[in-house]
Amino acid sequence: MIGIVSKLIRQGTGKQALKGNLVTVHYTGKLNNNEGKKFDSSRDRNTPFSFILGNGQVIKGWDEGILNKKEGDLVELTIPPEFGYGDRGVGPIPPKSTLYFEAVKVGDGSVEGYHKGHHQSLKYSTSIPIDENSWMVNSFNVVLH
Repeated sequence: MIGIVSKLIRQGTGKQALKGNLVTVHYTGKLNNNEGKKFDSSRDRNTPFSFILGNGQVIKGWDEGILNKKEGDLVELTIPPEFGYGDRGVGPIPPKSTLYFEAVKVGDGSVEGYHKGHHQSLKYSTSIPIDENSWMVNSFNVVLH
């Protein structure tokens, strides 16, 4: 099994993304087995995507590919099926697909910085492709104590 490949296109100067940080990225995802067909893009929605790094909220390729990246870094990630959706297909993504992402880290925040007595509510939205024209959007709040 080959791991993910991360190619730095542009060096950023901001904070480094560490496990447990809330990170925000803009991305475009393409398939290798469909001549680079785009299957998702936060840029098209003009809404960056946020998640807690290393917490399993995203595919393993994202948790590993965004780790240690700085705000402003532009990277190309090549994510093999074992670090993506594996043997299962998701919407327009066929089973056993290698995924290609161009991602820029645009924000950061430490979740670990919230200690007892401090309450922080974080709102997350995730979009899951159902087919070429449909998306399932989940929004939820996380309250940190």
